[in-house]
Amino acid sequence: KHVFSLCVSSQGRRESCFACSRDHRPVRALQSLTRQVSKLLAAANAPLHCHLSAPAREDLARLQRGYRVKEKERKTEGDQSQYTLRKQQSMIESLQAENADLKKNLSLAGSRQNELKSQLVREKFDELLSHQRQYKESVAEEEKATEILDQKIRDLERDIAQQRKHMGGVHGGEQQHGGLQKQLRVMENRLEKSSVRFNSSLATNSQLRMKIDHLRQEKAVFEGIHKKLQKELLSCKRNIGEVIEASTQGYDSRDEAQTKLLSLKEKADKEVAQYEMEVKELQRQIDYDRKLRDFMNRKNQERAEAHMEIEARKMRKEVEKTSTRERTVLSYEQAFEKIKKATGITDIDQLVSKFIDVEDQNFALFNFVNELNAEIETVRDKISQVTEEIEKFKGQGVEMEEKRRAILRDLEAELARVEEEAGEFERRFKTSTATVEQLLTGVDSVFTKTGCDSSAITSLLGGHSGVTETTILQYLGVVEQKTNELLQLQAFIKAKESGDPEQ
Repeated sequence: KHVFSLCVSSQGRRESCFACSRDHRPVRALQSLTRQVSKLLAAANAPLHCHLSAPAREDLARLQRGYRVKEKERKTEGDQSQYTLRKQQSMIESLQAENADLKKNLSLAGSRQNELKSQLVREKFDELLSHQRQYKESVAEEEKATEILDQKIRDLERDIAQQRKHMGGVHGGEQQHGGLQKQLRVMENRLEKSSVRFNSSLATNSQLRMKIDHLRQEKAVFEGIHKKLQKELLSCKRNIGEVIEASTQGYDSRDEAQTKLLSLKEKADKEVAQYEMEVKELQRQIDYDRKLRDFMNRKNQERAEAHMEIEARKMRKEVEKTSTRERTVLSYEQAFEKIKKATGITDIDQLVSKFIDVEDQNFALFNFVNELNAEIETVRDKISQVTEEIEKFKGQGVEMEEKRRAILRDLEAELARVEEEAGEFERRFKTSTATVEQLLTGVDSVFTKTGCDSSAITSLLGGHSGVTETTILQYLGVVEQKTNELLQLQAFIKAKESGDPEQ
């Protein structure tokens, strides 16, 4: 036989039952204490928000939120416990009715079917006992949580009392609130100025980005032009080298022609000198032969005359034999002496043969002189041709020199133009580079002043730090993100100041 009894809360006493074998008085005391704390906090919160400092208000709001969360959890668990108790009570009542029916039927029959039903009832009863133990454990945990919550409430009350004591009463809180309001206005003014500077920085960053893009485009154009000018410069240098090489070859050809010309001149001068010497020698020989021939002719004529005179004298010698022979011998002797002195030949036959040989030699020399005259004319023609070729080479050398100088002047002018353009582009490139360096410095300064986190972008860039041409956009993105965060913070502060302090 099972005895069931209920807990009567109005009598404030503890009775054990099958559904609830615990003391409900701590739960009711906790509910009463919670209601008192809520009333106390409701009465104290209104002036506290005016007198507490910002950190104290934040701690109070945090504790209130924790308290409300715990209160909701407690209410939820209490509702669940009440629902479980009601369910168990209904089950108990149902079991009591079933027990009555079983008692009624037990007396009627002890059949096998009734025994099985009793077995089911006992199993269900054991299950309900297991649920009862679980609920007891849950109630014990709730009691522990209630004790922890009570301790937090006591700590909160002690913190509130210390805060009031620290603030010096109601007027001290008002003065501190005024100081906080003034400080808040100062911070709002600083935030407003920072926002203006930030907006200006955003506009400047936008302009700098456009300028960077423009400078990059100009840099690409300048690099293309620079490469083109480099190619033109190399082409001009190659052309200059070719012209210099051609000029060198022309100079070498001219020097070679001049050398050949000098050699031909020397050879011609030597041949002319030799020819003049030979002509002089031949002329001397011819003069000698002519004198000898004249002398021999004269002597032959004299001899003929002497022979005629001899013949005449022979005719007269017959009369004056002795005297004429002596004179003839004397004249012969005198003529022979003259020839002997002139030729050094003492024999008359030898003299005659010598005369004939000299005549033949004179004729041969005459032919040789004619041949030499013909060769002289040929040499003179060759000299004239060489002179003409020399003049021609001189004209060609002058013309080539003029052409070379003209080409060289054109190439020098083109080189000067290309170097001037290269210098101009180099100056513009340096100006652009200096502008980019200023931009990089400005972005780095903005990045540092806005307090951006450099570790994230350093890890993003693979450990490389510093603003460069390739990383400036990433740094500007971080600055922009930081600016958005600051703007959101400003909007949040303004919304907080204009709204409910609890919010």
